[in-house]
Amino acid sequence: LGTREPGNSMSSLLLADAPEQWSVDGLSFSDFVSRYDVNDCSFIKMDVEGAEYAIVPTMTGFLRAHSPTLYLSLHPGLLPGGLGARVRSTLGLLIVLWSYRHIWSPAAIVRATAQQTWRSRIRAAVDRVTWKPFVCLMTVGYAVMRRHTAIVATNLPLPR
Repeated sequence: LGTREPGNSMSSLLLADAPEQWSVDGLSFSDFVSRYDVNDCSFIKMDVEGAEYAIVPTMTGFLRAHSPTLYLSLHPGLLPGGLGARVRSTLGLLIVLWSYRHIWSPAAIVRATAQQTWRSRIRAAVDRVTWKPFVCLMTVGYAVMRRHTAIVATNLPLPR
């Protein structure tokens, strides 16, 4: 899983107590946008191993002003705290995204192309539902179960 090599995305997560550590400069999203004069962004992919729950709420103004399609890889199992904390964090994230016209799960596209059992076919059918309240409810359900999932928030037409 993780290695002691810098740059491995799992290194700091799995080896937090290891004697080898790296210091990196951090930048808030608003500072990044300001420093690099980001004013024309149509797509953001975020896979930050649980930090998305803290980062996305700081992006609210930018998301509402520019409405980029946002692909989020969610890791509720990596959040500190118990069930209540996972549900609150997930709901907080979804509230920020509620202004988007669509919130859907890209898992349906992946599962539609895979060899499937009856159980995975049912799950793929559920994932294909694009009604925003249902997708949000399923996202909270995944948080309850501590399961990784991904969602896309967009104002663009949904894929068929």
